[in-house]
Amino acid sequence: MRRVPGRALTAHLERWIGLDPRSLALLRIGLGLAVAADAWIRSGDVVAHYADAGIVSRRDVLDEFAFLHRWAVSLHLAGGSAPFEAVLLGFAGLAGLALALGYRTRVAVLAAWFLTSSVQLRNLYIGAGYDALLRMLLLWGCFLPLGAAASIDALGRPGAEARRPHVSVAGLGLILQMAFVFGVAGYAKWLEPAWRSGTAVADIFADEMRAGRLAELLGGQASLLGAATYAVPWVEMVGAILFLSPVANGRLRAVAVLALALSVAAFGATLEVGLFPLVALAGLAGLLPRWFWEGPARRAGDALAGRRSASPAADGERRRVGRGLAGALSSALVAYVAFWNVGVARDPSFRAPRAVAWFGETLFLQQAWRMFAHPASRTGWLVMEGHLRDGRSACSPTGGVCRRWNWRFGPSPGSGPRFPPRTSRAIAGASSSNEPCGGPVPSAG
Repeated sequence: MRRVPGRALTAHLERWIGLDPRSLALLRIGLGLAVAADAWIRSGDVVAHYADAGIVSRRDVLDEFAFLHRWAVSLHLAGGSAPFEAVLLGFAGLAGLALALGYRTRVAVLAAWFLTSSVQLRNLYIGAGYDALLRMLLLWGCFLPLGAAASIDALGRPGAEARRPHVSVAGLGLILQMAFVFGVAGYAKWLEPAWRSGTAVADIFADEMRAGRLAELLGGQASLLGAATYAVPWVEMVGAILFLSPVANGRLRAVAVLALALSVAAFGATLEVGLFPLVALAGLAGLLPRWFWEGPARRAGDALAGRRSASPAADGERRRVGRGLAGALSSALVAYVAFWNVGVARDPSFRAPRAVAWFGETLFLQQAWRMFAHPASRTGWLVMEGHLRDGRSACSPTGGVCRRWNWRFGPSPGSGPRFPPRTSRAIAGASSSNEPCGGPVPSAG
């Protein structure tokens, strides 16, 4: 009888903050594909973006962005040649594919997180909006059983292991992470006059560097865009709250995931936002509750879980010690991420106190979720003009290595080359332009 309260508490936690292994499988597959795609995109501009002969040398990175990290834990800063960087991107792609397949999942997700953070630190000028979300989801994945279902690692394992909700501090961290992503973004939007007045979505769709063909077609639908402007902040804020609803959590969390997924898909279909839809949808899929798999998607849940069987044997002492250390580290991560996001929500210029800043700077935990909170006040194409040591324009026929860069808005190139505003085209079109060191390129925003 003494164990009954404990069992009741466990059951309550499983319903409230439990993560279904089948949902974590979708998270794993989405993250793996995103890592592989990110590596492929970045590989197109290895020299321009990651070699010392490109836009920014390793020394410049360490000098310019010293305020972001106490120690730059980046393997990409260990070498400055294009072949060296290409090999690392190749390893990242392989890690992403292994993660998607669930092959040696623990090693794959750890390698994917490290290499993803490493390449982002190599050149912070070309960061995309989804970079922080991708590396944070990978970091939480290092502490979660991503390979428990629908993976090569799970072949031959008991099916019951793929059905019981996973409860841990890291699981709570993943839920909070997604809640902060959308909750903070929704709150930031709600504070902006453009969102309160109903013009924000129309303003965003009018930004020719971001708008896709569908956005151009919908640009004249004032009533529809106005309704979307009023709805988006509240969908994001309410959805974030429902992730941790103490009552009817399964149904309400599923509704929140569906509503936010539709919002993300709509932005992905209308705007040039790179891999953000894939990464965000993967994170949302990881929160799908057990109620979803046992009810609306029961057949899919059975396929992901595999056959039913007895529970596996109890873990040994070595595994229990490892889980204890992982729990301690994930607890520190949860505390820091919560502290940071609350601070940024209150003050966008927030910086962690020195006593704890080293923790976030070492693991690259900085994050800010604005997500179109500030619609573009002007449109056009960003023109990057480089200058040599002697002051000559680097876009002259003589070419050369650029030592200084000036930015300005320029007119649309019309029928000329238009590069999507993703990481691989965010700073320079040098590798795809006829001009030696620049040309009209869209902003990464």
